[in-house]
Amino acid sequence: MPLEPTTRRSATNRVLLGAYLCALIYGSLYPWTGWQSLGGSSLSFLTESWPRYWTWFDLIANLLLYLPLGILAQFSLRPRRSVFVGILSCTLAASLLSMGIEAAQGYMPGRVPSLTDWLANTAGALLGSLLGAGLPRFTGLDARQVGLHHWRRNSAAGPALLLAWVLMQINPQRLLFGSGELTGLVTGLWRSLFDEAGSDHAGKSFIPESILDSLRLAADYAVMVEAAGTAFAILAIGMLVREVFLRHAPRVLITALLLLSALAVRALSAGALYGADQAFTWLTAGAQGGLLTGVLLVAILASANRRARLLIGICALTANIVLTCGFPVDAYYESLAGRWDHREWRNLTALLRTVSIAWPFAAIGWCLFRLRPARRDLGSIIRGQ
Repeated sequence: MPLEPTTRRSATNRVLLGAYLCALIYGSLYPWTGWQSLGGSSLSFLTESWPRYWTWFDLIANLLLYLPLGILAQFSLRPRRSVFVGILSCTLAASLLSMGIEAAQGYMPGRVPSLTDWLANTAGALLGSLLGAGLPRFTGLDARQVGLHHWRRNSAAGPALLLAWVLMQINPQRLLFGSGELTGLVTGLWRSLFDEAGSDHAGKSFIPESILDSLRLAADYAVMVEAAGTAFAILAIGMLVREVFLRHAPRVLITALLLLSALAVRALSAGALYGADQAFTWLTAGAQGGLLTGVLLVAILASANRRARLLIGICALTANIVLTCGFPVDAYYESLAGRWDHREWRNLTALLRTVSIAWPFAAIGWCLFRLRPARRDLGSIIRGQ
């Protein structure tokens, strides 16, 4: 039977909003050292003229950074009669947050408060709030209306995962849509635990760089691995979309928009680092084959039952992790990552890399959690027959 709307707010939405706020503030003020007063007002950037030198990439990146914040803030509101009030309050709160962060950056060496960043952040929050307000009408999913047995299906966890997947394409990747790259994390942890502890451990052959590199496939398999990894990523996204959105929602259109948005973000990131003429260098033969194969797999498997779709998504995510970790050493990726580390707002690099590593594991956990009600639904169907 259909559940009646309620004015109770989803705890999941509020937890996600709080987590995103913490990550946003942490990344924007990283490394949280070297604070000093440089004199003058910390809000003087608000009266500055439009800067002479700016890039579209920085504007779009700052816009996209606050877009999920607007959506999550809109989801966390109580259902209101006036949509305008909700949009205005979410946008104003996000704009004030951005203003405070920009002002705080004025006390950090090497950081300069920016009027363009604040305006782009506010525009992103406004766009996210508009999307959050229009999502129920567009998809039939109202993340604000939750009952005791309703909040899991209508929580913001699923949409948040999809948005995070698009945003993490800003970060350079070994293969298109690759995620869960654990080799760099393991190497960094090893160095922090042993290499810096003393010279006795430095330079030993058992340092995991050589071990991890030996697990990577030969360069001859690069095209095949990238095609397979890309295809599995698209298949996983297709299955997640069908779990997040209700049956009468335009799920084919939503999947297409997600893929196009992710490709656009990838092109903008590469273009900002290498130049506009190199914006699509990453679109290799393997990536093209993976895109076509992934779309075909989604079309074939979309009609599977709900439990099967969740299991397919888990398997596809696991395969993408394995292929990303085993992808051959790539000079293009190393060059791109090196340039990314030296960008003006490199404080977000660590945050984006962490999201890229953690995302597939979070998505797998979400799918496993969703399997519980899927089993109950299947049991109800069998008993009804």
